[in-house]
Amino acid sequence: MVEALGALPVKLFIDDIPREAKLTFLVMYKHKVLNNAAGILNENEKIEFKKGLKEFPFPKIPYIDYENEIIDIEDLFVYAYLCYVAYQCKSHIIKIDINMIHKRTKLGKQKIKEILNKLATFKTYITPLKNGKVELDFLSPKLLDELKLAGELHDEYLVKVENGELEESETTPIPLVLTNNPHKFGLTFAELGLVVTFIMYAYDCNYTFEECIVKTMERIKDEPITEFRLRNIIKQLEKEDLFKLVVLSNGNVQLIYPETV
Repeated sequence: MVEALGALPVKLFIDDIPREAKLTFLVMYKHKVLNNAAGILNENEKIEFKKGLKEFPFPKIPYIDYENEIIDIEDLFVYAYLCYVAYQCKSHIIKIDINMIHKRTKLGKQKIKEILNKLATFKTYITPLKNGKVELDFLSPKLLDELKLAGELHDEYLVKVENGELEESETTPIPLVLTNNPHKFGLTFAELGLVVTFIMYAYDCNYTFEECIVKTMERIKDEPITEFRLRNIIKQLEKEDLFKLVVLSNGNVQLIYPETV
């Protein structure tokens, strides 16, 4: 499962260095945020990331979206600054200050407004609130709790594999496009955890579709996710060709992936 947060150095928005240099630095730091790399190779020269720098939390998914060309480097830059402000304010709810964003990023004010509007169209980037404030969803305690639940469900599955309850050949492959980018499909991390659980049951081909639903729902007694919502998610993902559900002669369902259809 993808961890929620990485970190960027505070100096990114303190040092008075040219914007292009900051953008280059932001691209380089992708390797540390996503892979916890100690450094990178740049034209056969190894550049190491300095240790001991003061850092602020930065979510990993925006970097994944950047790699997948869903957002560009300037979108990433503005969002990084918003996360820096959240770190300074000690809150995931912050007040938007176009003038300060302009000062720190050197981007035009109209461009900043366009980027903010773009980020607001994504389900898990920023949510506009009243009085010029926004909520940074990736930093919200609710989303981090959802990620924790998803991680617990996934960890339980790994324990079963490790304890020999599942043979290695029987381990369930989970589409990376789903685990790396759940919000692309409109999923919260809690919903992602449930989908992974459903896939495990359906891939096992020992249960009917209804039994897979029931067993999955049993895992979320304390979560505000309805059976209707789960069914719609499964239907949506099947329509997106992430997998196909085939009913076997004994009535059980078998989840298969497109390349094996």
